[in-house]
Amino acid sequence: MSGSDTKPPAYVGVSGVYGTKGVAAPGNVPGARTGSVGWTDSHGNLWLFGGTGFYSGGSGGNLNDLWMFNPTTLEWTWVSGSKTAGASGVFGTKGVPSTANVPGAWFGGITWTDSGDDLWLYGGVGDVWKFKPVTNEWTWVGGYATPPQYIVWGTKGVPSTANSPLGGCCGWTDSSGNFWLYLDGYNAIWKFNPTDGTWTWVSGSDVFDWLGNYGTLGVGSTANHPAERIGTAFWIDAGGNLWLNGGAMNIASPVVRNGDVNDLWEFNPVSNEWTWVKGSNPITSGVNPGPVYGLLGVPSPSNTPGGRDSSASWLDDNGNLWLYGGESSTSSEIGGNINDMWEFDHQTRNWIWVSGGGQTNLIPVYGTLNVPDPDNTPGPRAGAVSWTDKYGNFWLFGGVAPSGPGTYGYLNDLWRYRP
Repeated sequence: MSGSDTKPPAYVGVSGVYGTKGVAAPGNVPGARTGSVGWTDSHGNLWLFGGTGFYSGGSGGNLNDLWMFNPTTLEWTWVSGSKTAGASGVFGTKGVPSTANVPGAWFGGITWTDSGDDLWLYGGVGDVWKFKPVTNEWTWVGGYATPPQYIVWGTKGVPSTANSPLGGCCGWTDSSGNFWLYLDGYNAIWKFNPTDGTWTWVSGSDVFDWLGNYGTLGVGSTANHPAERIGTAFWIDAGGNLWLNGGAMNIASPVVRNGDVNDLWEFNPVSNEWTWVKGSNPITSGVNPGPVYGLLGVPSPSNTPGGRDSSASWLDDNGNLWLYGGESSTSSEIGGNINDMWEFDHQTRNWIWVSGGGQTNLIPVYGTLNVPDPDNTPGPRAGAVSWTDKYGNFWLFGGVAPSGPGTYGYLNDLWRYRP
């Protein structure tokens, strides 16, 4: 749909074309990057922020540029932030919006959109930001301008502006607009109140637990929780349940587990129970499990994606979970990045291999710009940003891809998939 169609070995990282801030143009495009975050607004526009990649006419670095893509006009607009790398944040006064405010350059984070179509960003160091597209203003809502080097737990159940989590693999919002954060490794749940800017440590432990507690496959328990990992794919289903799959584990003691995992978990925030749903237990079975593809398009209880991290993920209109690519330690593809697409059927709780996979050294098949074709494929990549638009289409942007043995390149191609 947009961006460069460079293929290996030409991957080097395409610089952004910013144009004029606030003005859409056919030639505008974000630079190649990975680790960005995104939102979809009620009009169906796609929003993109930050990541690590290439800015206007320069080399790579962390970014704080905010972009909007209009799927109707197929045009990008540079909305906010800098067109150079490494920009510092301008926090202003907490709770006060300003066109001068802007988050600093960073990689990753968790995003959500509220009922007023405002865009929210949790940056992983306890700070929370809100962007109002109507006024083009950022507001520093919570956390610290200079983040603490440790978690400020406070008292369990007691909200405070002094409290602050760090990290967190995934989050969701409730019907009241509160943001909930899962702090993996601690099995701790945090809540952020956007009205008063307070964090509350709601449940779980303040003692780090690397290994988790898997319990019995398919059986929920308040004692269960996943082992610590990074690069986890996650979804929030229509019932408000949190799902997470895979990630990269780095545990040295008391058991060495260093590699990718493929376990699928469901968390029910009402019962406060985790359920280990699919995949293997890396603590007892080891890391880097290979995929079991089965037959293309056919669900089976034995099907399972292989261990991976930094995958793209979507939720479809039927409540099914979708997973694309990522990085895998067991992949035979150069660089370990993969291009397989999987669907998890919410009702039967079976994985379905949809496309890709099972081949080596795959390169993208771009076809013709803006023309759908079943032979098209984005190719192997990790760290891409993904959206679901108001029509149920899946969108995928950028990421990092292998360009040869031990070498990688950043991407800025935008794709649409119709499930």
